[in-house]
This record gives sequence, structure tokens and C-alpha cells, in this order.
Amino acid sequence: MVCHLLLQETPRNIRSFLQLSQFCRICDQLSQFHCVLITTGLLYRSKDPFLWNTLIHAYTLQQCSKNPFILFTQMLKNQIHPDKFTFPSLIKASSTSKPIGRTIHGLIIKHGLPSDDFIHSCLIQFYGIFAETDDARQVFVQISEPDKVSHNAMLDAYCKNGKMASARQLFVEMPWRDVVSWTTMVNGCAKNGHCREAFDFFKSMVDMGLSPHEATLVSVISACGSLGAANEGKSVHGYVIRRSIMITPFLGTSLIDMYGKCGFLNSAIIVFGSMQLKQLCTWNAMITTFAAHDCGNEAMSTYNDMLKAGLEPNGITFVGVLTACARAGCVELGIKYFDSMHKEFNISPWTEHYSCMVNLLGAAGLLQEASEFIRRMPVDVEGSVWGALLGACRLHGELGLAESAGQRLLGLEPERSGAYVVFSNIYSGCGRWQEAVELREVMADKGVKKLAGCSWVSTTPTS
Repeated sequence: MVCHLLLQETPRNIRSFLQLSQFCRICDQLSQFHCVLITTGLLYRSKDPFLWNTLIHAYTLQQCSKNPFILFTQMLKNQIHPDKFTFPSLIKASSTSKPIGRTIHGLIIKHGLPSDDFIHSCLIQFYGIFAETDDARQVFVQISEPDKVSHNAMLDAYCKNGKMASARQLFVEMPWRDVVSWTTMVNGCAKNGHCREAFDFFKSMVDMGLSPHEATLVSVISACGSLGAANEGKSVHGYVIRRSIMITPFLGTSLIDMYGKCGFLNSAIIVFGSMQLKQLCTWNAMITTFAAHDCGNEAMSTYNDMLKAGLEPNGITFVGVLTACARAGCVELGIKYFDSMHKEFNISPWTEHYSCMVNLLGAAGLLQEASEFIRRMPVDVEGSVWGALLGACRLHGELGLAESAGQRLLGLEPERSGAYVVFSNIYSGCGRWQEAVELREVMADKGVKKLAGCSWVSTTPTS
């Protein structure tokens, strides 16, 4: 009945189109709506693409991958010409298939709709998803007067694919920059390892009087954590407090992670305790932070509190919990948690979980048990697992098992400098100097170089 009323009273315009498709999605009446259109003949009777566009858009919002294209095919078969509202949804539905998206692009040109700015923006986003920045750029330069949305779409495509030099140039050339533009640059710098620059962009943005989004704050705080820049991270946190910005689960999670990486455990605990709403990511961040600071008991206590709060753990949770057990030497408890992954929560272990278990057993001196654990692994053993065993062998001076683990590791990752160094140090520690020298020579012959260590020193200018 509701669908009939909507069809009778809704005028054919973009606002009504969006309202109708949104209603069907929210009320879970899309299938009913579709059936009404077919049984009443309304879908095929009119040559107006409005109803077809509504269905295509609604199915795209529900992430029904095939239905939008089936409808589009039927639309063409019934000689109903698509318009500028048809293709944006089809482009979005193509986000998992580059060939289909390219085909849609060809049909846009065929139907004479290449000049629509919104279609252009959707195409730029599509090519950005598939790292086709040259194609995205080609679409962008075809726009006679790119608007703000088109500029931001191109900027995002560059940042997502690590083309930061091109992103900076475009950002400078943009005739206008809004919060989305600045946030894209902050996020792009943070994700591509330009953490100091991410903070500089954020500072410039605030100095210009713009109010950052939550996404901006999360990105810049994450950048500060990656850089170990505690002072800058604290300044962003101070900005949040001064502006009375609500600490959402995602913002709080980024603060906990940042303080943990910068060595300020108490600050992370204070943020965690002050949060009224915590999601799984928040609990995971606190557990991981406790584990990184060798607070195994606190990490496991937090895990138990999380279960009492009614949340189910995921794979990331167990990486933190198992790391905490390894560092605290809680072997039996660690084995119990590992077994509970599949038995209680139906989580298949990742390579990281297997590495944690080898670390757990190896750190406790149970090297044979660790080796047997690896032998019984139901998946291919990756380098990180052999690396964990090699590190345990070095800790306990076990040369025989170290040779086996080292050879396996170098066979899988011959360019991994750390493997050569650890393996060589084990030989040196056992007085096997000749083997240590030979291993270093092999490393040199293969052109593998040890990564130089570095330390960050933060200084406060004095007047």
C-alpha cells in the first residue's frame, strides 16, 4: 500500500527519486516495491527512466552486485533511454569490477552524457579505486570547469594511490579548498608515511579557521602516533578538548593508539576510562596498548571486561591478547585463548596468531613444543612464524633448531636482512665464527643490506 501511494504522489524529480529509493532501502521493502512495479505494469508502461533509476539506485545502496546491471540491461531492451541519474549508481555498483566499470564508461559516451560533472566525479572515484590514476586524470581534464566535487575526487584518487606529489600540485592549483580537501591531504599524508606533513596540513587548516571533521582528527592523531610525536598528538587532543568535541569511539581509539605508541600509557588509560561509548576497536586498542607496554595482566583483565560488556572479540583482539600472554609468560592461558578462537568465536587463526603462539612457547623455553606447533599448522607456514622461532632460539641459545628455522626463513624471504643478522648472531653466540662470517658474506653477495637503526629526539625551542 505504501509503495502504491508513493508511486501515485511522487513527482519525477531528483529529490523525490532519492527519497523513494531511500525509503525502500530503510524499510526493507525494495523487493515488494519491485514486484508492485512489475505486476501493475508501471515499470514497462512508461518510457520515463525515473522508476528504473530508482530501482537501480536502491539496489546499489543495498550492495546487490548483479541487480543494478540486470535492471539496466532490461531498461535498454525495453528502449528506455538512460539519463544522467542512471549512470552514477551503475558506476558505484562497478566498484568491484574494473571491466564492467569501463563498459559503463563507454556507454556513457555512447549515450552522449560525458559532460555531466557528477558523472565525471563518479568516474574519477571509480578509476581511483582501481589505481588507474592516469585514466582518472584523463576524465578530470575533460571537464571544462571542474567543480569542488571533481577536484576533491581527483585529489582523493591521487592520495589513495600514493601519488602525493601530484596531490600536492593539484591542491595548490585548486581555486577553492574546503574541509574535504584538507582532510583528504591530511589522510593521504598519514597513510603514505608523510606523517609530519599530515600534522602541518592540519595546523594550516586550523589556522585558516576551518573546523576539521572527525576523519581529519583521526588521521592526524594516527599520524602523530606513527611518528611518535607526543607533543603534536597532545596538541591535537588539546584542540579537541578546547572545542568540546565529543570523543567518539573512533576518535577515542585513535587517541588511545597514539598515546600507546608514544609511550604515555597513563594518558591512554585516562582516555579509555573517560569514554562513555566504546566499540570493539576501542577495546582492541586498549588491549594492544597494554600488551605493548608489558602489562599482560591488565590486557587480559581488559579482555574479560570486554566480554562482560557483551562484545565479541575479533582477530585483532586475539593478536593483542596472545601478545600479552607471551610477554607475561602465561603459556597455559595463552593456549586456552588460542583454542577459544575457533571453538567459542568461530575465528580462523591468522598468520599473526600463529606467530604469537610460537613467541609464547618459545619465550617460555618450550622450543620443541613451538616446533611441533608449527609442524601441525593447517596452513602454509609464512616467514613471520619461522622468524618467531628463530628469535626464540637466539634467546635460549638453541643452535640446532635455529639452523632449521633460519634456513626455512631465508628460503621464504631471501631479502629479509633481519633474518641474516639474527642467524649470524646465533652462530657468533655459540662460537661458530666461521659460519657467522660466511652468512654475512652471503648477505653481502646478494646485496641485502641491514636497515640502519634510528632514534627520534623531540626538542622544545627556547626563547
